[in-house]
Amino acid sequence: MPLDPSSMVAGFTGLFSGPALGAFPAAQKMADIYASYAALGLFGVNKPIFTGAEKTMLANTLAAVFSLPAPNPAAWGTAWSSGLTAFWLAPPIIVTGPAQAGLVTAIPGALSLIGVLAAQTAAPSNPPPVVAAYLANALHVATLTTLATVAPPPSTIVPLL
Repeated sequence: MPLDPSSMVAGFTGLFSGPALGAFPAAQKMADIYASYAALGLFGVNKPIFTGAEKTMLANTLAAVFSLPAPNPAAWGTAWSSGLTAFWLAPPIIVTGPAQAGLVTAIPGALSLIGVLAAQTAAPSNPPPVVAAYLANALHVATLTTLATVAPPPSTIVPLL
């Protein structure tokens, strides 16, 4: 089943509509929402194997931006870009399937989040469902650029779907 950003839209809408959380609880909730979404992806027939460390790395990266004394659109986009890169690549997520195994090797779309999300937060007057949909769709587009190299055959590159 292909990845579907609707679960992120629902999760982010609930988060943005609810009471304010502290920096780390909010970051942890966002990382939980993203990790639940990512867990449904497949590289061909190969499943990503998550350990929980990737979610912690994403939460720590986002918490740093939530701890800033004032909203910073550039930092928001950079945090998500760095966070998704760390989520998938530090260390690389292992993928396994019935006849192949490998590692996630790239998420080139993460860089796009710097500008895309900075532009989103520069207009903070949007209602929570609009902000949630924008964020979820930007993360979805970036995530669909995630690539894994699996074998056999040697060096087969498969996208996350």
